[in-house]
Amino acid sequence: MDSTRSLSTHSALARATLCALAMGMVACSDTRAAEAPSADQARSADEPWFGVMLPPGFEPHALHVISNRPAAPAVVPEGERQYRELAGDAIQAHLETIVGFSRESEETTEVGEGQIWGRVTGFPSGAKTIEWAVSEFRATGIADVELQQFD
Repeated sequence: MDSTRSLSTHSALARATLCALAMGMVACSDTRAAEAPSADQARSADEPWFGVMLPPGFEPHALHVISNRPAAPAVVPEGERQYRELAGDAIQAHLETIVGFSRESEETTEVGEGQIWGRVTGFPSGAKTIEWAVSEFRATGIADVELQQFD
């Protein structure tokens, strides 16, 4: 009888253990569900993630405003008034010429469908800019100006 009794005791103990495990699993699953954040409690994008702040979102730079503002006057030191090559008006004229090559590139959609424009090397806008610079050097009296072509 002792063996029958110990077998039934063993069986009852096994059932009690299984029941306790099952109840524990149910209790744990309810606890986790209760701890899960609701949609209202969800972490916002500005809060730290595991203690580390997230980087700021992407914000493209603002475009510069193009205006008709005149060139700033050049400050010429005393005794050098005769040297007017770098006066604001002269530089402004050169700047407008160079920017004109870029604007022509944009207007003619020289590269692709107009996404890229400017004085692009290997395209007519780049070549025109280089030819203009060479002619300006020669016009100022620089005799040894060479234009190298790369094929």
